Amino acid sequence: MHYKDPDEYASELAKQGRCYSQRYQQSNNEQDLELAIDHLKEAFKRASDRHPERPKIMHALARRLLEHYQRHPDGLALENAEALGRRALDETGDHDPDRPMMMNGLSFILREKYEVHLDVGNLEEAAQLTKDAINNYPDTTGRRLSFMTGLATTMARLYNATRNEKYLSEAIEWTREAVRMTNDDDPMKPARLCNLGNRLRNLIETTSRDHPQWVLYVNNFCNGLLARYGNEGNPDDVQVAIEKAQDAISQASKTDNLASRSLVLNTLCTAIRVRYRITGALGDLEEAISFADQVIGMMPKEHIEYAAAMQNKSSTLAILFDRRGKVSDLQDAIHYGVKAAENATQKYRQAIVYSNLGILYGTQFEHCGRHIGDLKMAIEHCRKSIELGNTGFGAFANLANWLRSSFEASQDDSPQGLALKQHDLDESIQLAERALKMAKATPAHQDLSMVGLTLAHALETRFRSSCQGYGGKAEDRTRIKEVLRPMLSETNKSPPIDKIKVALRLARIASTEGDWASVCTATSAAVKFLPFLSPQCVSQSDQQHSLSQFPGLASQAAASAMESGRKPYEALQLLEQGRCVISSHRFERRVDISLLRNEYPDLSQKFEHLSYILDSSPPAHIQEHGGGNGLSARHRAETDLSSLIDEIRRKPGFKDFLRPADPCALLRGRRRSAIVVINVSFRSAPMLGVNGLAYVGYQPGRCLACRYMRRDIIKTARYEQL
Repeated sequence: MHYKDPDEYASELAKQGRCYSQRYQQSNNEQDLELAIDHLKEAFKRASDRHPERPKIMHALARRLLEHYQRHPDGLALENAEALGRRALDETGDHDPDRPMMMNGLSFILREKYEVHLDVGNLEEAAQLTKDAINNYPDTTGRRLSFMTGLATTMARLYNATRNEKYLSEAIEWTREAVRMTNDDDPMKPARLCNLGNRLRNLIETTSRDHPQWVLYVNNFCNGLLARYGNEGNPDDVQVAIEKAQDAISQASKTDNLASRSLVLNTLCTAIRVRYRITGALGDLEEAISFADQVIGMMPKEHIEYAAAMQNKSSTLAILFDRRGKVSDLQDAIHYGVKAAENATQKYRQAIVYSNLGILYGTQFEHCGRHIGDLKMAIEHCRKSIELGNTGFGAFANLANWLRSSFEASQDDSPQGLALKQHDLDESIQLAERALKMAKATPAHQDLSMVGLTLAHALETRFRSSCQGYGGKAEDRTRIKEVLRPMLSETNKSPPIDKIKVALRLARIASTEGDWASVCTATSAAVKFLPFLSPQCVSQSDQQHSLSQFPGLASQAAASAMESGRKPYEALQLLEQGRCVISSHRFERRVDISLLRNEYPDLSQKFEHLSYILDSSPPAHIQEHGGGNGLSARHRAETDLSSLIDEIRRKPGFKDFLRPADPCALLRGRRRSAIVVINVSFRSAPMLGVNGLAYVGYQPGRCLACRYMRRDIIKTARYEQL
């Protein structure tokens, strides 16, 4: 095509250059990069000074030359890139919408130039250019977020070059702001959280403990660890946060710095509450309440974090209500939640507070008389939280939950009332689907299972209501299974209690469909999670409480195994896995380790020491700064013991160390004596007084499986080969 106007031809060349640039970003093919550079060079050569896109052409060419330099370091290419970048910025007006992009592009070139000449001035100029670019972009643009990430990187490089703490502090602040602005469903959020954690750790390791800001640096680091735990699910992050916060509080106590101490104490309260979700230790909740009271007592009401302190106590009281069932705990939680709302001045804090209030009023509706006024308050507060900018998946899941409850609670059968009910249920499902899509962007997030259960509950409600004309379909059940089945995998880092709930939801659905194989698969998965529900580091009463939430689970699993046609010894395996979970922790540590002692005395000594710590009763007193009744030391011992057992199993001849014996081997070892096992589902006693499934050893090599026992009458019987 022939162009009479050189500027028109330059525009076409620039367009082709941009196409090759985009293709290079996808293919990483150097030929595409060379073609992009050639076309942009020709476009720049032909564009007149009056060409409106001339600065953009220079900027694009500068970026491509930088990419060429990164592949083939050439000082001339870098110099040309800088010259073009500066010229493009000079020819762009102060109010031109492309000017921030030009600034940020030049800052990239200057950062690369620093790596060649090690001139700190290059980094300082790059940082200032990026700051100016950020200030010229509106808050809502994604590009502004990428600028913040780049600026944090520049400030981190400045710190590495100068060891000036102000640069590291700025790197942390910009990273934190980038994390705050990143949506939960953004795949870049975990990486930004990781960057934040690394920079915070660097700051506290290179700062003297006597530095007036050291305690606050540690506090920020602890908050970063807790955020990372939420996204990645590593319990060690929570434990490290607790230990670091305890250390910081001790340091703050020496200097009588009440402001710093109250902030760290508030963070410690949060960390201990999070640990409760992992361990179920009641002592953690009691300590968290104590710390929350201390924070509220020492923090001035005008402090910007005073609302956060109120919120912390409210959240902890809500969990305490869930544990003890005392209505006064829930009422106190609402009281402090309302106080938090009254004192919250920052928009993001208000959004969090209203979300918490929505949960509290919804909980009050469910457990305290089912008053519609409470449910309306729950929905109103959840909507207000979203309006204030809370766009995390938790906000949508909470609102979805209460809208479903509204559908179920409504008694209005008028045409208008039925239409409103249908709208509530449809919106609930839409919000839950949206929340799940966002949560899946962070596959290891702790709340993934709860979000999946929220959607499953809404879909099941619609399915059950199909006979009333609410549009439920068989596809709802199919969708539930699609959502929940992947959540039983090892990649799901949700707490064990949530994964057990997922498994039982799948089992209930499968049982209504008569699919006993699927019931067996789901209940078997639930049984495997039971030992993790009852960690060794907590007291026996805490272990018993955790397990009491799922009575008869092992019996149900064994019954479904027999019903689905599994071998009796497989059912027996499930029964044994689910019974005596607490005592088995201790019995497995009391094995004969003489062979280990002879072969690897160091490993044997470590095993005995860690076993002694876990076998000892937790101390009755509460330590001053979050000892959790000695839980921190016991938690470390349990973690170390797990790692030690893995190490022992890697040694020659010890691959089955502490593993259960093979059932087939046990059966081969018996003689002619009978094996009798009676499995009573749902209840523990009296054995023959309730419905259940029985396995009775009838003769060597045979097993009599009796089903549907009612009182002392056996309705049917069948023989099964062991």
